[in-house]
Amino acid sequence: MINMAEENDRRGLLDGREANTRPYSPPNEYDGALFHEQGKSPKEKIIMYLFISFVVVMVMITTIISLYRGSKVDGTYVLLGVSIISIGLVEVVLVQWSRSGELPAEKLWFLYFVGICIALESMLTDVLLFHRPEKV
Repeated sequence: MINMAEENDRRGLLDGREANTRPYSPPNEYDGALFHEQGKSPKEKIIMYLFISFVVVMVMITTIISLYRGSKVDGTYVLLGVSIISIGLVEVVLVQWSRSGELPAEKLWFLYFVGICIALESMLTDVLLFHRPEKV
């Protein structure tokens, strides 16, 4: 007996539409999980949330400092804050892909790598924002 999803896929193929390639899986408690939390120990979850919090705080600090320096010194400093926010949006997209299942759990290292790169860029941007050139 053919279920309704398979029948719709067959009709879609005949109409020239693409078939739904994802297999149906019933909803479970991990559907809204951040970074594939199923099967992780509480210690791993805490480390994951601390890492995410660290990256978010670093981006917020850099954004606040760039807005302040942009208003007091030069408006181009605001672009540094815009830059760090735009790169942070890449991490948000990766998190959404991870939650939706488009990014497999084996590729979680990539999310951590991007997070480390964002934190490093944030630190280097903060150094640049605090730099005061000497007047000649």
